[in-house]
Order: sequence, then C-alpha cells, then structure tokens
Amino acid sequence: MKKILSIVLLMAFSMTALANAADAPDMVGPEVGKEISALISLKDQTGTEQSLKSLQGSKGTVLVFFRSADWCPYCQMQLIDLQLHANKQIQDKGYSLAAVSYDSVKTLDMFTKKWSINFPLLSDTGSKVIDALKLKNPEYKGKSRFYGVPYPMVLVIDTNGIVKAKLFEKSYRKRPAVEEILSAL
Repeated sequence: MKKILSIVLLMAFSMTALANAADAPDMVGPEVGKEISALISLKDQTGTEQSLKSLQGSKGTVLVFFRSADWCPYCQMQLIDLQLHANKQIQDKGYSLAAVSYDSVKTLDMFTKKWSINFPLLSDTGSKVIDALKLKNPEYKGKSRFYGVPYPMVLVIDTNGIVKAKLFEKSYRKRPAVEEILSAL
C-alpha cells in the first residue's frame, strides 16, 4: 500500500511539474502594451552596439528571442527560415528583423557567415535583456552551459518601443510560423 501511495504521489507531482513547465511561456515575457525600448542595447554579430531605435524599420521591429545559434538545431532552422522566407516580407511591411540569444558575438558572427544571414543577431551573453524581459528559462541552473537561454519568443514592437504582439509555441521544438509572424504585423 505504501508503495502504491508513493507511486501515485510521484505521478501527481510529475504531472503537475510537466503542466507547469508546459504553461510557463504563457506567463513569461513582456506584456503586450508594455514599452521596452530602454531595455534593448546589445552588440550585433559584427560587434556594433544596437538599440531598438537603431534597428527599427519605419513601422517597428520584429524581435526574435532564440536559445542558441551554436547548439540548438531548432533555433538554427528558425533563423535560416526567417532569412529565406520572412526577412524581405517583414521589411516590405515596414519592419526590421533582429534576433537575440545568449550567444557570444563571435558565435553569432560565425553563424551569419556560414548561412548568409543578413539581419542582426544580437548577443546578450550575460542574459541582462533576457532577464529584464522575463524570458529566461528557469529549467537550467547556474552551472549548466544552457543557463541564461530565453524561451523562444517573437515580439512585434512599434516605433515607440511598445510590444504590439507576442508569439510563441509551448515547446522549444516548435516556433511561430512565418505566416503567423507576418499576420501579426
């Protein structure tokens, strides 16, 4: 009986933890309507300091948060897909495209050269912006090489630095489709 009770409690705890982890992106990130322009100041893959103002198009910025261009194949595919299928369309709608991770400038530079990415990839090596926007995935602890990664998320930001849309998928293996991003503009 004790064994069965232990198993039932363990299963209940596991299911609660999984449910909480699956719901976590709903509760993270800046709220739609929040002004965030003062928080964005990062170096791009060339080492040039960028702000939301220096990045924005005539209508605003599409800011993509991703885990890593170094080790995350889902992120790599997303960035390549954005380059091939979304960047020009986003620009045609008056927005610029930029992406943020905790990767170093050097890692981002190597990735952009390898895959001919021509939009800014921004380095947040200390995860300061990721933290300020409440995007850090708490699943990874301080000694882990993955500590500081953000939840993958797409923010549509207007020229005043106001978040107009927030797009994400509950699993890091899935990302908002290009069509979904374009329809949010």
